[in-house]
Amino acid sequence: MNAVLTVEHLTGGYSRQHPVLHDVSFQMKAGELVGLVGLNGAGKSTAIKHILGLLDPFGGSIRVDGLSIKEDKLDYRQKLAYVPEMPELYDQMTLEEHLQLTAMAYHLDHETYKKEKRAAAENFSNGKQTPLVSGPFFQRDEAKSDDYVCLSCPT
Repeated sequence: MNAVLTVEHLTGGYSRQHPVLHDVSFQMKAGELVGLVGLNGAGKSTAIKHILGLLDPFGGSIRVDGLSIKEDKLDYRQKLAYVPEMPELYDQMTLEEHLQLTAMAYHLDHETYKKEKRAAAENFSNGKQTPLVSGPFFQRDEAKSDDYVCLSCPT
């Protein structure tokens, strides 16, 4: 089985003079759960920011489904899902508004958005007939998908 996420010899952080990550390597295959475990300041969130493409590595490579962000930024990012520890957006926004904002950020047309929203609802409800709530955005610790890598920063 091929790796859906491959991190090889990643060196990175916020300053080249003081990198936080030194030669980090790991793989994640479809269906596997991989945890980044460490003390505060160990580089767990920094590694995730590199995987998401929010930080450029100083060295090494990151591939999602065999693709690097430099090869195709949009396709690379569409293969990722990210559940932050705390939603970065306004607490007043509904789940629907968060989803619409994300769809706009990824340039999804309306039909694709509706299809993906339905699929996400089924994924997160584990097949139960649970409606998508319209209250404030919530965090879900579980994610299941064959097509996406889901990254989470749990507390």
